[in-house]
Amino acid sequence: MAATIFALALSAAILCDVAGQDDVCADHHGETSTCLIQKGRIQTMQVGSLPDIDQATQLLAAGPTQTLRLDRQIFVIARDISTFASEIPKSCPRIYLAIPLGTFCLILSVVMAWHGFTKSDAMSSSELARRVGLFAQFCGLSNYSIIIIEAYQLSQKLHRGAGFSGRLIGTYMATAVVGSLITSGLLRVSPTIWKTNARQVFVIAQILSMIGFFLYASVTSYMTHNDLSNPDHVQYLATTLLAARATSGAGQGMSSTLLRVTFAYTVPKHERPAQMTIFALVSTLGIGLGPIVAACLRLLDFCPAGGPPRYELTGLAQFMSSGFALIGVIAFYPRLDDVEDFSQDSNLASLRLGPEPSYTKQTCIVCGCILTTFLRAMVTSGVEGATSLLLETEYKFELYQIGIIIGATFLCCLPFKFMMDHIRQRFTVFEWIRALCSMSFVGSCLLFRRSWQSLVLADVLLFPSLYLSDGMLQGLMQQHALPDGKLFDQTGSTFLAMLLHSAGRFFGPWIARILLDKVNQTGYAALQIMLVVAFWVIAEILVIKPAGAVECQIQDEVQSPRRVRRCAVQ
Repeated sequence: MAATIFALALSAAILCDVAGQDDVCADHHGETSTCLIQKGRIQTMQVGSLPDIDQATQLLAAGPTQTLRLDRQIFVIARDISTFASEIPKSCPRIYLAIPLGTFCLILSVVMAWHGFTKSDAMSSSELARRVGLFAQFCGLSNYSIIIIEAYQLSQKLHRGAGFSGRLIGTYMATAVVGSLITSGLLRVSPTIWKTNARQVFVIAQILSMIGFFLYASVTSYMTHNDLSNPDHVQYLATTLLAARATSGAGQGMSSTLLRVTFAYTVPKHERPAQMTIFALVSTLGIGLGPIVAACLRLLDFCPAGGPPRYELTGLAQFMSSGFALIGVIAFYPRLDDVEDFSQDSNLASLRLGPEPSYTKQTCIVCGCILTTFLRAMVTSGVEGATSLLLETEYKFELYQIGIIIGATFLCCLPFKFMMDHIRQRFTVFEWIRALCSMSFVGSCLLFRRSWQSLVLADVLLFPSLYLSDGMLQGLMQQHALPDGKLFDQTGSTFLAMLLHSAGRFFGPWIARILLDKVNQTGYAALQIMLVVAFWVIAEILVIKPAGAVECQIQDEVQSPRRVRRCAVQ
C-alpha cells in the first residue's frame, strides 16, 4: 500500500534533469507542486527499488526540496505529497461506535412500537395493519431522504456535478414505479391479496430494499477508503450507486402501493380524506427524519475532525432501518381475512345511475388528484434538494446543520396538523385545500429572495401546505374511484398516482439542482412558483368543482330541495 501511494505521488511530481545546471525551477500546475532546486541544498539518494513512504516523508521534512535518484532519473517531489496521501482516510474503527448506539435506539423504538400496538385490546385488525404499514412507509421514506445532505459530496467524489447528485436522490422514487407495477399486477390477478397475502408482499418488498441498501453501503465504504482516479472505475461506481438506489426504491414502491390500497379497502368513504392526511403526515415525517438521522451520524463520528469526508454510516443506517421495518412487519402485521371490505363504498354507490352510467365527473376528479400528486412531488422534492445544495455551496453551512434544518422544516407539518384537527369541523375539505394552496403560493414567492432565512421560511410554508393538501386530495380520489375493472378503480388510480408521484420525485431534485448549477436561483424559483400555481388551478378546476357537484347530486336524492340549492350556491 505504501509503495502504491508513493508511486502515485511520483507520477504527480516534476521530472527535472539537473545534469550540468546550477539552478533549476519547475512549476507543476502553477500552484502547490513547486520545486526549487538550489546548488548545495539538494540531497540525493540512490536506490534500487521504490523507497518506503515513511523514509520519503522524513526526507521531505528535512528541507525545502528533496531529490530522489531512481534508475538514473531525478524526481523532485513537492511538499504536497503528504497532502495527496492524506486524501484517502485511514481506517478509524471508532466511527463504528455509532452502530451500537443506533441499534440501541432502533430496538428501543421497536419496543415502544410493540407497547403502542398492543396496549389497546379494542384495536381492530385493519387499524393494526395500517399502523404497521405506516411504520414501514416511515422507514422507507427516511431512507429516501437520508442521503440528501451528502449527495453533492458523493457526486464530487465521483467527479460529477450537481445534476448527478439530484439523480442519485431521485432514482429511489423513480424506480418505485417498478415495485408499484408489480403490486398492481398482483392485485389485478388476485384482488384479495391485500387480505390474504399482504404480509408476504411486505416482507419481499423489505428484503428487496435491504439488498439495495447493502449494495449502497458497500460502494460508499469503498469510496471512503480508496483513491478514485481511474475514469472507468469511477463510472462503474457511479452506475452501481444508482443501481443500488433503484433496487431499494423498487421495494419501497411495492410496499407503498399495497399500503395505499389497504387504506382504500379498510376505511369507510367518509373517513378517507382524514386517513389519507395521516398517511401524508407520516410520509412527510419520514422524509424529514432522514436528514436529521444523517446529521446525527455526522455528530457521532468519533474520528479526528478535519479529515476527508466519510460515507460509511449512511448506508449502514439505511440497511438497519429497513431491517427493523422487516421485523415489524413479520412480528405485528395481522391477517385480514375477516376484515370488512369497503372498496365499493364510494360516492358512486350513493348515486342512482342509469343502465349506462356516465363516469365523466368521477374520472375528472381522479385525473385531477393524480396530476396534483405529480406536481406536489415535483415541488417538494425539488425544494428539499435545492435548499440543501444552496445551504452547502452558497451559505457554507456544515452538513450536520443542513440535515437538522431540512428535517426541522418537514417536522413543521406536526403543528399544522394539530391546528387543523383542533378546528377541522369549522371548514370543509375544499376550504382547507384552498387555504393550504394559498399558503404554498406565499412560500414559493419567498424562494426568489437570496437569503438563507427566506429559503428556510419558504420550506416551512411549502412542505406542510402541499403535503397536507395532497393528502386530502388523495382521500377524495379514493372516494370517487370507479368500480372494479375500470381503469380508474382503486387499484388503477393508486398505481397511476404512484407512477406520477415517483416521476415527480425523480425529476424534482434533478431539475432543481441543474437549474441552480446552470442558470441561477431565480430560474429555480420561477419553476417552483409555476408548479405551485398549476397545482392550485388543477385542484380547483378538476377536483373541487366536480367533487362539489357530485356531493350536491347525492344530496339532491336524499335531502330537501332547499338544502340542495344552498349546496349549489356554496
